[in-house]
Amino acid sequence: MHDAEKNINAFLGALTYKHYLGIIFGFFLTLAGVLLQLDHITKTQSNRKGSQTTPSISKIIGERGEVNIEGTIYRGSLTDNLTGFGEIIWLDLTSYRGEIKKGLPDGEGEINYPSGKTYRGKLQKGKIQGLGEMQWPDGRSYRGNSQMALFQGMEILLTPMEKDL
Repeated sequence: MHDAEKNINAFLGALTYKHYLGIIFGFFLTLAGVLLQLDHITKTQSNRKGSQTTPSISKIIGERGEVNIEGTIYRGSLTDNLTGFGEIIWLDLTSYRGEIKKGLPDGEGEINYPSGKTYRGKLQKGKIQGLGEMQWPDGRSYRGNSQMALFQGMEILLTPMEKDL
């Protein structure tokens, strides 16, 4: 025990005032860090109690398999800005499966209308645009280019829903 006291005294004797200032400064920095961390924890807990946080769309889709936004159903592998690959079902039961960007059909996909018509092909910002094929329930079909849902090469009457797509 006597040797331990001797070693401690030798150690303390070797410390200069700069060492003591460093120890004191380090202590206060540690104390300030602890206080800031406690303040952050307190604020986080009060924020959780005071308001309900809305989970992200991608989290809702991941947990439930779908999200309903004002009657429009989105399913699939979508990010928070509704971009990815999935399915959209609108209020009139028109459905789309394919690439989605910012909540709209955009890229390759397939639209199934309640009337039995089907469109497979390119879409851009929710509109039929580019190469694709429209099939009607009576067996008629059109394959080719389309611009803004108007098919080139033959006259086709479109329903109001199709004009909007």
